[in-house]
Amino acid sequence: MTCSTLGPRSSITCVARSPHPFSITLGPADYRITTRVVKGQPLSCFLATAHEWGHSLYEQGLPDQSHQWFAWPLGQATSMAVHESQSLFWENRVARSRAFAGQWWSSFAAMGAPVQTGGSVACLNPLAPG
Repeated sequence: MTCSTLGPRSSITCVARSPHPFSITLGPADYRITTRVVKGQPLSCFLATAHEWGHSLYEQGLPDQSHQWFAWPLGQATSMAVHESQSLFWENRVARSRAFAGQWWSSFAAMGAPVQTGGSVACLNPLAPG
């Protein structure tokens, strides 16, 4: 997945690999995310990247230095609950949708993911009796 498909400010976001995915903002134009790569599980990397991208987008939406509330609590992240809600929205609603994930089907298949021709989202949205 490339960040250019995920949002308008992808040019100021750096993506790297790490054992544990995370997102960090180092400045008003320096957003970094990491993702994990698990051999044989390309969908895990896809969803982890989408999750961290949600964190990054939330940070990118906060006031920048030119805004009157930049250095005040009103200009900071509200809470980790809001942070997680935004990242989970990207991971669970956007990335798992047929419209979004369907763009990546051929790449998933080439990496050995359990995807079917025709864009079944069952592999991203497993159902089990519970």
